[in-house]
Amino acid sequence: FVNGAHRRKAGITGLSHNATLTVPRDQAGRRIHIPPTGLVISRVLAELLDLKVGDRVTMEPAKGDRRPFQLEVVEVTDSYMGQTAYANIEHLSDLIGEAFAMNGAQLTASRDANLRDSLHRELKQTAAVQSVILRDQLIEHLVETLLSTQGIFITSLVSFAGIIFFGSMVNASMVSLAERQREVATLRAIGYSPWRVGGLFLRENLVTNLAGTLVGLPVGYFLMWLTAMSYNNDLIRIPVITDNWIWGVTLLLSLLFALAAHAFVQWRIHRMDFVDALKVKE
Repeated sequence: FVNGAHRRKAGITGLSHNATLTVPRDQAGRRIHIPPTGLVISRVLAELLDLKVGDRVTMEPAKGDRRPFQLEVVEVTDSYMGQTAYANIEHLSDLIGEAFAMNGAQLTASRDANLRDSLHRELKQTAAVQSVILRDQLIEHLVETLLSTQGIFITSLVSFAGIIFFGSMVNASMVSLAERQREVATLRAIGYSPWRVGGLFLRENLVTNLAGTLVGLPVGYFLMWLTAMSYNNDLIRIPVITDNWIWGVTLLLSLLFALAAHAFVQWRIHRMDFVDALKVKE
């Protein structure tokens, strides 16, 4: 693609107007309609070429009739895939001087494993076919290589974060208990049970924990967004998707870690010798 001083090498996906196997969609999941003439490009490619709707861009084909021609940009879409462009395949074929330009085909195959294996073998033996990709195997491979790795990474990250959070809560609670040992002993001496004394510390810790969590949630979301933006490039855009249940699970885990940390404080209160703690040490 050439637009003045801007040049970019990219491919155009030619589709028929009634395509059902390849249905391009934008970030909102809406179908991108392919016009009879003209070009639909991603926002990333439009920014790289300094294009907007209504502009004309010069295309230099890599096959067929290699004479440059111009196409009008009829739509700019927001897509997770970076340098994407779509056009009507019949219109593209006319522009490059071919009856029907095609370098790939998609087939709807039977779900029967034997029939699919037989078709796969025949396609492999066809000289004109350079490669065969099975969609199910591709998805399975992506799940195994990407999602499994991400699952391990996320589990490790959450575990380490929980350990750090738990340790900091225990440490802060123990320090607070040590500093207020005489106060605790006084409460025990005037008739407060260990559970009532522990409840005072629990309420204090929950307020502190809630305040920290409410501050940490938006900060964590911002850091996640910043990380996703740092991975964005000309080829792909990583979306930041957060469901409401994730916020709820985060609050629940925060509460569970706080309760687990308080268990140590409660244990120390039960074992405290309040008579010895009330003695004046010279």
